Amino acid sequence: MAVARGFDYFREEARAGVFAGLRPRKWLCVGAGFSREEVKAFLLNGGAGISGPAIASPEGLALALLNQGTTTLESAAAPTRQEGLRYLLSDARVSAYLPELRKLKRQGQFYRRLDSAVQAYRLAAAHSDEALVFEQRLTEQNVRSLLRPEVRVLSVAFAAWLEGEGLIDPPGIFEGARARLEDGSAKLPAGLAEVVWLSARRPEGLESAFWEELERHVPITRVGPSGTAVSPQCHWERWHTVDDAAEALAERLRAKYESGELSRSAVLIPDQAGVRRSLRRALQRHGLPLADARDPHRLKWDEAIKRALAPLETVAKGYERSSAVSYLSRESEPALASAWTREINARGIRRGLLSYGGGRLALAHEKLEALDRAFGGRKLGAEIGSAHLDWLRAHTSPGVAWVVPFFEGIWRDFERDLARVGLSRRRAPALFWWERLQARVAEAPAPVERLKPEHGVEVYRFHQCALKPYDHVYLLGVAPGDLDEGVGDYAYTEREREILSVDFAVRSRRLAGRERLACLHAWLEEAKSVVWLDAHYAPEGRELESAEAVIQQTFFPGPQQAEEMGAHPRWRASFGALRPLPPQVVCLPRPPGQLALTATAVEAYSRCPFIALSDAKWRLFDGREPDADLWPDARGNILHHAVRLLLESRTEEGVFALSPSEALERAWQAERPRGLMRSPRVVAYVRSRLLETLDQFVEKERVYFAKVRPRTLALDNVSFELSLGGGAITIKGTPDRIDVIGENDLFVIDYKTSTAPPPHGTEMIELGYRLQLPFYALAASAATHQPVIGLQFVQLTAQGTRSSGVFFKTYNGKEAGKPTELRANSKSLLAMAPEDAWSRAREHLETQAQAYARGEFSPTPRRGEKECATCRVSDLCGFRRLT
Repeated sequence: MAVARGFDYFREEARAGVFAGLRPRKWLCVGAGFSREEVKAFLLNGGAGISGPAIASPEGLALALLNQGTTTLESAAAPTRQEGLRYLLSDARVSAYLPELRKLKRQGQFYRRLDSAVQAYRLAAAHSDEALVFEQRLTEQNVRSLLRPEVRVLSVAFAAWLEGEGLIDPPGIFEGARARLEDGSAKLPAGLAEVVWLSARRPEGLESAFWEELERHVPITRVGPSGTAVSPQCHWERWHTVDDAAEALAERLRAKYESGELSRSAVLIPDQAGVRRSLRRALQRHGLPLADARDPHRLKWDEAIKRALAPLETVAKGYERSSAVSYLSRESEPALASAWTREINARGIRRGLLSYGGGRLALAHEKLEALDRAFGGRKLGAEIGSAHLDWLRAHTSPGVAWVVPFFEGIWRDFERDLARVGLSRRRAPALFWWERLQARVAEAPAPVERLKPEHGVEVYRFHQCALKPYDHVYLLGVAPGDLDEGVGDYAYTEREREILSVDFAVRSRRLAGRERLACLHAWLEEAKSVVWLDAHYAPEGRELESAEAVIQQTFFPGPQQAEEMGAHPRWRASFGALRPLPPQVVCLPRPPGQLALTATAVEAYSRCPFIALSDAKWRLFDGREPDADLWPDARGNILHHAVRLLLESRTEEGVFALSPSEALERAWQAERPRGLMRSPRVVAYVRSRLLETLDQFVEKERVYFAKVRPRTLALDNVSFELSLGGGAITIKGTPDRIDVIGENDLFVIDYKTSTAPPPHGTEMIELGYRLQLPFYALAASAATHQPVIGLQFVQLTAQGTRSSGVFFKTYNGKEAGKPTELRANSKSLLAMAPEDAWSRAREHLETQAQAYARGEFSPTPRRGEKECATCRVSDLCGFRRLT
């Protein structure tokens, strides 16, 4: 076949200018493993120039020979081919012969895989007789396949469909060009001395037959990696993660840039998005641009692409909550989008445009309605494409103006392909068009950067070849698994290809590995130094295999052991047990005039000043998503309201005129069930649990009423206030409930809906912890001039526990008229007199209110780490990072 030469031959020919001029003496064919743009840049930078017709890909060269004369066939791109395959599988006349392939249609990327399989199947054999020989060889090896006969049938139908549409695919191009060369209808230009073919891959049967036929008409020189072993100076380093290795590499490249040696350095990376991101981030930090900023993974992470697809995705998914929130966040002010997100989550919206109507979401609903007018309903492909492009032109900022022509090209090709398969008049919902558009975006090449730096870091995928030599080569994140290339498909599995590759020009996994290793050797043949930056862990945290196996295959002799580098200093602190702490003391100025505090702020400050700083001062909150249960605060509001309704309906004889189910129904209508996913089954389950809690409360209340016969003084409707610090500080609050026991003794009750145990009396009186309930005792006594004989937490849970609070032995016992009946060892049962307890509580209130007024906030929880373990703002003081 073609004469094999090294890169020196191509460099000499390039300097001689054989590819330039109106009638170039030699043609240049750029195959696998080489970039056409890089080849053109190399020729132009060498000063010899290039002629446009003189450079082409193998498919382009064959198509030019095929289209001589009156023939004008168009090469079908991958999206066009996939539309044709989709059309054929929807045709009953064809799909009846494809039962196994129909079963696979629900697989992800099915049509993309099917297209690759059909192309590979047609390229594997030089002609139909050789395909039959393949089948015979596999039969001799007792290899059977259910899919390959179907792929063969589909390939015949697909070729017929292409011919009917005036299209042709790469296998058809090679086959047709070879036929025209054989019958002499294809003529090469007079004076063409040679075809120089750059390729790092051995061609398969059909392409190989084309090159053999072409070689009968013109000499062919194949330029590619030799695959010989090399032994330059190699330094093998193993870092903790790829991020550490990338940071160390960026530092070295910065030094090369400052010394003027950057142009003689190249970086090789595997074809992995994580490694490319780590390298890009490290280079940006050191101010080093990439010589070619094109990223093959760009269309997956580029925010401009995501934003362009967001409106169509929102409508396609039926205004599903996450897609609607994503769209509104991109198209609105941050503060407004945050408020909308909280409201959407509070409503428990799952999907549906009507769910967003009214209230705080009125403006958000208008924005979504505008999308529905543009993309809703069943539309033609041309209609929805025009609507999408109009939206892009109206909402795309000048900084990402390239998005509009990018999608214009995609929609134009899509509409043309729809006409080819007879779907141009088909009306379909947005979901149909969005899925198809998404598939085409995934197939599209990454957009070309319009601005390129004059000097930058040369980055290659390690299985690519470079035309110019580099003195310093750095390999980042390359592991033994990167030498493998999956070659199996629906037509031929990897095992079947291994069997056929022994005697035929069929691509196998072993051959692909040898080709990649040969490319790697070609990089190192002329390098003066090689640094292999290995890592224990990938950027996403996956453990990496050591590169030792690749190194030993590449270098003879190679380094026997890697130099363990550990973590880079930039990242080392993140792996340590000790982390930098945020400020431990926050001092805020005191507001002028009298300071008014709420009982809730006092409660938070008595737990930990940083909790009060977060809640009362900075108004921080958690972004919560809806769930299959109510948010805790919503659950508390509903239960509080239902309990108040029950107590209001209680008669003087202690009989509840309102049933728990009736109270729950009214409370459910009055209080929004925030954070609850709207589903009949979920709502029924949550309400049944709430009803159990109310039944337990009613039963406990009957026992309590029969023992003490209380009278209700306040029921979540009377506010009290208390002045401290000589009137400079005022605390206001509304207790859940105050009962009068006996003649004039007050008993303060607070409802808790959390399953966590409430504080006991010793903590509140001795430590000054959770002072909201003691404040109610002091404020109510000061306002009514009546003594308070106890404080009680009533837990609105399935157990209905009432054993926590501030209780006194004088008022505890089984006798009638005593509100509590606790054991003597209860931590909530105090031996002191009520007056002494309230005096201590007042001292704690005075001290903490004065500190709050001075603006002193420090992470000093009253109960120590017991409070920190369940604190929701433990990120504020750094406790969570320390644990």
